Amino acid sequence: MPTISWTQRTKKNSGFSIGHAINADGSVIIEQPRNVGGSLYKSTNLGASWGDNFSPATYNLLNSGHIFTDDDASVIIAKFFDGGSNYKTFFSVNGGTNWTDANKDGGAGGVALDADGSVMLAVGSSRLYKSVDTGSNWTEMTPAGAGTKSWNCLCMDNDGSLMIAGISGGRLYKSTDTGANWSEIQPAGAANKSWGTAACSSDGTYIIVGEKTGRLYTSSNSGVNWTERQPAGANDIFWDVDCSDDGIMVASSRDSAGRTYISFDYGVTWEEMRPINDSNYQWSVRISADGTKMFAQNHGNSAYSYYGEIITASPSNFLQLL
Repeated sequence: MPTISWTQRTKKNSGFSIGHAINADGSVIIEQPRNVGGSLYKSTNLGASWGDNFSPATYNLLNSGHIFTDDDASVIIAKFFDGGSNYKTFFSVNGGTNWTDANKDGGAGGVALDADGSVMLAVGSSRLYKSVDTGSNWTEMTPAGAGTKSWNCLCMDNDGSLMIAGISGGRLYKSTDTGANWSEIQPAGAANKSWGTAACSSDGTYIIVGEKTGRLYTSSNSGVNWTERQPAGANDIFWDVDCSDDGIMVASSRDSAGRTYISFDYGVTWEEMRPINDSNYQWSVRISADGTKMFAQNHGNSAYSYYGEIITASPSNFLQLL
């Protein structure tokens, strides 16, 4: 049975954290504090130290918790808001040195990137858009028909051909042709769900999706079939999820009475992780695409975050956490 040990790291700004991103090999971590004027901080040493704020500093906005980076951390896309209902999306193609306004203003919603950052997903005015040229041009997509929707749940595979988009208070949709065509893939019957989070493996075979105050579901055939998972028992949870390229899944509770979990068999079985102690916290965990590193944030008022390393045991092919 794998064992887990965590290294405590000090946040750049103690207090509430709302989002973070990790690149493919875990060498770059980006932290998104809450209510710190839209600040972003980068670490290149596994969270041991943090650089200066590198966000679009001319905009006095707050962080929304939606941020992605590509494999080498050169392309970054992040969503900000003004504390009310106005949201703005920015992207950088040089690691955050310069930023471009994607002109996707308006309501809340997610963002996503493929492995090299050429394919982007963003939400503006409650409409879903894609770019296939690193943000130069954008095209609206209508998986659920015309009109505004709360597209809060987005992910894609490594080349952007498979896309997953979910509506908060609606349905879940899949495209296998970079958003040209869409089909509904709603788990657990026809009832609307409050979709809030999604992640998938490199080729889109393994997918994990979660509700905001609801259940967790996984698929091992690109969303054709779904199975409800209960890492925390038969309870409704405000889920946050991530997935490595080869399908290691992490699922965290963003509720105040929450825990965090990991699965090495595509969601069939789960093990609870305890970065701090046997207490409840508001967790968010990101796993590197190569499945070697994790970074965990306590979204509560804490001065610390936590780094974990995954190594492949030899000669067997199972994964063991230090």
